[in-house]
Amino acid sequence: MFRTILLLAIFLSIISFYSNSIQGKAFARVNSLNEAINDSTKTNPIANDCRQIQCPLWARVNISQQRLYLYIDGVISDTFKVTTGDKKHATPSMDRHPSGPMFIKYTSKKFPGGNFMGLGNMPYVVFIRGGYAIHGTTPGNFKKLGTRGSHGCIRLHPDHAKTFFNLVKKIGLMNTWITIEQ
Repeated sequence: MFRTILLLAIFLSIISFYSNSIQGKAFARVNSLNEAINDSTKTNPIANDCRQIQCPLWARVNISQQRLYLYIDGVISDTFKVTTGDKKHATPSMDRHPSGPMFIKYTSKKFPGGNFMGLGNMPYVVFIRGGYAIHGTTPGNFKKLGTRGSHGCIRLHPDHAKTFFNLVKKIGLMNTWITIEQ
C-alpha cells in the first residue's frame, strides 16, 4: 500500500512538473511576442500605409499548409495550426488590413453551437472582411486544427487566437495586415 501511494505521489509530481513546464513555455512565448510588440510600437507607432511584411504585424495564412505565420516587424515570430474552409465553404484569398470589428466573446448567429469558456463559439474574433474572420475554436474542433473544416473563417486554438487578438488590439487594425494564400 505504501509503495502504491509513493509511486502515485511521484507520478503526480512528474505530471505537475511537466504541466507547469508547458504552461511556462506558453507564457514565455506570449511574453516575448508582447515585448516585440512593445518594441514595435516604440519604433513604428503609425504605419497606416503599410502592406504585408512592412506592417508591424503581419499574419500570413497558407491554406494548403493549414498554417498561420505570424510576423512582427518583418520577423517571423510564431506559427499556428489553423482550420480553413471546407470544400463547400472555401476560404477566399485576401491581402488586406482587417476591417474589424473585434470581439473577445462572439457567437455566430448563422452557425451557432459550441462554446469556449463562456466566450461563445468564436472567441477572440478579428473580422477581416464581411463575415470572414480569424478566431478561436471550440474544444470539439481542436483535433481538426491543421485540416480544412470551417465555413470559411480561419480557426485557431483559443490560446493562439487570444494571442493574435491581443496583438491586433495593441497594434491596431491599420497596422496589421492579413494575407490568405492558397
